[in-house]
Amino acid sequence: MKDPKYLANGGSLVLTGAAVTNVEMGFVRTGDASDNNVVDSTDFAILRGTFGKSVGQPGYDDRADFDGNEAVNATDFSLLRGNFGTSGAPPLAPVLPVDFVER
Repeated sequence: MKDPKYLANGGSLVLTGAAVTNVEMGFVRTGDASDNNVVDSTDFAILRGTFGKSVGQPGYDDRADFDGNEAVNATDFSLLRGNFGTSGAPPLAPVLPVDFVER
């Protein structure tokens, strides 16, 4: 599971053929303004360039608004700082059913 601004969460899920399947993916970590699945100096540079600005102001960049309040402030910096140097889960390879495995 990956969304812009957030680090990827990973895991596996077995679908049983039920009409509805619900799954809880857990909390996702934020701070990935560049959407490359790593919180690093690139993300900090994006946040620094828009720090103190809000929606409608020149230079506002929504990618650094990690808490979604339409303003880039100390809360957004704290969220980035708390995850700085971390990366999200790597992509999972699809698991093919036994019928598809070559023998």
